[in-house]
Amino acid sequence: MKNILGFANDLSQALQRKDQDIVNSMKLVSICKLGLQRMREHGWNSLLSQVSSFCEKHFIIVPIMENMFLTPGRSRHRAQEITNMHHYRIDLFCTILDMQLQELNSRFNEVNTKLLLCLACLCPKDLFAAFNKETLLRLAQFYLKDFSPIDLMSSVEFSGLNKICDLTQKMVETNKHKVFSLVYLLVTLALVLPVATTTVERVFSAMNYVKNRLRS
Repeated sequence: MKNILGFANDLSQALQRKDQDIVNSMKLVSICKLGLQRMREHGWNSLLSQVSSFCEKHFIIVPIMENMFLTPGRSRHRAQEITNMHHYRIDLFCTILDMQLQELNSRFNEVNTKLLLCLACLCPKDLFAAFNKETLLRLAQFYLKDFSPIDLMSSVEFSGLNKICDLTQKMVETNKHKVFSLVYLLVTLALVLPVATTTVERVFSAMNYVKNRLRS
């Protein structure tokens, strides 16, 4: 039990933190599951060796694993015909690990894990460094009753845009410029700035050219 709970200790501590990092917590869940699964498949021999060494050190009789297991309080005739190895490894060791894995899988299944990872993109830490528009779209897909397929399709159309002029054109095509009129106004104003800046730069370049020619 000490080894089993040791795998879950880091995960338990992370989940109890007020400023928990969702992405890090999900990684710890995966690490915990993987560690428990490896223990189930390859950890029995090392555990048996540790227990046997402890028993020999303290003069405790170690059951012979190949012998039949006798349930305390039952006669040999009524006892279930299983070996000590089967009882300690299958009925106890593997069963406890399976219970722990089942608990983690039920609380952190594939859907829940994806949902929590999507929520991480809304974390304001480091000026929203984790923000990702594709992840945000996947998050919306978990709530189909709140976001219609039309809304999701419209969002997908906007996700592939790279330039401000493309955004403006797409807003007009989807009539979003009427719904988000203030956003459309800001975008159109932003489109004017590069043109004005370029014009001013050309004027100053021409002035420098004229000055140099005159000086020459």
